[in-house]
Amino acid sequence: MKRASLWLKLGVVSAIVASNLESAQAAGLFDSVLGAQADTASAQAKRRLWRIREFTTVQLLAREAGAPENQHPVRLNVDALRLALGQFKAIDSRGKPQALFDADELAEISEPIAQAFANAEPGDDVLLVSSARREGFLAPPTAVTARLFIEGGNLNFIAHDSAFDFVHIVRSTSMSPNFISGSRAKASDVKLASAGAGNRRSDWLTVPLTTATTAPVAPPPPPLVLAAPPAAATTFATPPAAPPVVAAPVPAPAAPIVQPADAKADEIERRLTALKQLRDKGLITDDEYKQKRKDILQAL
Repeated sequence: MKRASLWLKLGVVSAIVASNLESAQAAGLFDSVLGAQADTASAQAKRRLWRIREFTTVQLLAREAGAPENQHPVRLNVDALRLALGQFKAIDSRGKPQALFDADELAEISEPIAQAFANAEPGDDVLLVSSARREGFLAPPTAVTARLFIEGGNLNFIAHDSAFDFVHIVRSTSMSPNFISGSRAKASDVKLASAGAGNRRSDWLTVPLTTATTAPVAPPPPPLVLAAPPAAATTFATPPAAPPVVAAPVPAPAAPIVQPADAKADEIERRLTALKQLRDKGLITDDEYKQKRKDILQAL
């Protein structure tokens, strides 16, 4: 009888403890829902790293030692930024210009870069790593690495790599590659050109900023647009007193940054057909086929 009474008391205590735990968990969840909107806005304002996907990131880090303070923060118009970056060309060893970024890259990186500049302090630089299959669908991805900052009324873009072959490093060592950003102090081997920017150095482009509020939709691109800036942000009503040295741009045929819907559908169909042929010939496995097919269809 005493044993039954003891077990009954233990059961009551356990029920009370469980009830209290459930109440506390429910209260915590309720509080987190109520505070989610404020916490999200606060986190966005303090954000310093944007992981877009594997081997594609935008990050705020302390500016290079000895460099003057940057004119941050600024709020850049995303469409104007995308148009400006779309005009950047890398000159290969044969002197042939190639687009530094493809259309999919521009769609991925433009908004995170704009967000980074809105959060940046005068002591921050914006570091970019952007990977893409630049030589075709079946080619391994390569990376563009660069340092960006606002100085002298210009967006400054310094590249260290225009097509860094990092995949063999990952495959051979199973380690993350060491991505190096451009530097004010030392030029890299990259040669850049743009119809809408000047060359401060062969690897260093400068794009003037304006205080306009809209950006045209067709190239040639306008100077980067500043919308209403956040508190303490810097705006630029006039160009810098000493204009940058402008190298003669390399002529290149204008090309739309974003393909029309029909052209994009045709391209996706072509890629799916090529992928199926590879599977039918036994060059890729069914799992690889399914994964690649899923990646292609996500572009629709």
